[in-house]
Amino acid sequence: MIGNKYVQIGVMGPGASASKNEVNLAYLVGLTLGKEEDFALISGGMETGTMHASLTGFRDSGGQNRSVAILSSRGERASNNSGIVIPTGIGSGRNYLNIVASDIIVVIGDLSDPGTLSEVALKLARDKDLDYPTVILVGSGGKMVAALLDTFPEKVVWVEDHKQLVSKIKSLRGKL
Repeated sequence: MIGNKYVQIGVMGPGASASKNEVNLAYLVGLTLGKEEDFALISGGMETGTMHASLTGFRDSGGQNRSVAILSSRGERASNNSGIVIPTGIGSGRNYLNIVASDIIVVIGDLSDPGTLSEVALKLARDKDLDYPTVILVGSGGKMVAALLDTFPEKVVWVEDHKQLVSKIKSLRGKL
């Protein structure tokens, strides 16, 4: 684990372009993760899309003080559901901070969002020497998701929905 107290979980997904289904799933993911007292949530932290929804769910389950929003600029509006806000001023470079700060990332969506896709690619490159998965795809579909699962079967796993997420993360805990 990166920290010594919490499993730091990055929740990645589209912002303003997120579909209603992606937003709903992100809320449920945040709600589920927030119930676990040893989980912290890392997010891009914007007040839109999956970032805002996952932070809202995390807050609604009592986890707000264990959440961090890593923003791309000082002028960007953070979700008001973030516990800690870090305005980086480095634009898309914040995607690297998101994945470096995360023991594991949970990906929502079909990877058609370039920011989310870059986070997945950065995480796979950074963690290439680890012998366990560090990317979990939730309820995702599409050709890019299938290609990731085929190309990186030892690094990327898929769970059908938010209900399976906690058990998958806990199964990896000893390796994180």
